[in-house]
Amino acid sequence: MMKLSDLGFWLSELVADFVSIDGRIFIDRGGSGVELVRQRTKEYESLEDAQRWMNIVLIDAFLDEVAGKEWEVDDPGVDEILAVYAKAWTYQIRAKFPDADLSVQVLKDDDDVGVRLVQSIERTEQSSAG
Repeated sequence: MMKLSDLGFWLSELVADFVSIDGRIFIDRGGSGVELVRQRTKEYESLEDAQRWMNIVLIDAFLDEVAGKEWEVDDPGVDEILAVYAKAWTYQIRAKFPDADLSVQVLKDDDDVGVRLVQSIERTEQSSAG
């Protein structure tokens, strides 16, 4: 059975804080503040790279806790849970950053299940790089 503190952790990522650093939106895990998020971005080669990796929240460990390790990635319930994350983040981001072109991408493969915040700046750079 999941402890309430564990549930609180997972819900805090569902209702995340977001901060802007040089025009890029980041998840502020644990409400640590813009300066700590800015420090963490320096661990990456670029701000774009930091945004790409820091804005991923994987929920497979949460699913293991809730449903046991026997859940399947193609279970419709997984898609429903990911849709809840996407919807919650979209509403929060639109409220805080109404002019930012942001979307929430669902990530699913054999090993990981999660969501990622994607900003149009990033999509434009990826398109021009390819």
